[in-house]
Amino acid sequence: MLRSLVGSEMCIRDRSLSEQLELPLADIHVYLGELRAAGVILEANPASSDEEPAYVPARGPDAISVATVVEALEGTEHACAYLPESDETGDLRSILREFNRSIESSDANRLLRDIPTGKSS
Repeated sequence: MLRSLVGSEMCIRDRSLSEQLELPLADIHVYLGELRAAGVILEANPASSDEEPAYVPARGPDAISVATVVEALEGTEHACAYLPESDETGDLRSILREFNRSIESSDANRLLRDIPTGKSS
């Protein structure tokens, strides 16, 4: 989803994204909302009330990695927010944070702009 935006001047609209990914529009709105809340994308105001909003990257192409997106959609801090503060959950919080650090330092965590899209140029 974000791969199509990174490194370009493009914006993407929710309906076209829904069609491209073959996902219901309601699901796309959830994902876009999570990415927006995490500061990964911005919603551009439409020029007229007839247009649907467009979404653009909120960060440069050197700042959006696989880990950035995973954290935004399934994030450690998001998961930790639902855990009550206690001695028992402290260990789980530590484990989740360590897991996130493992993702960030993994060779598989590449910048989205460096991942082939499968489209021929």
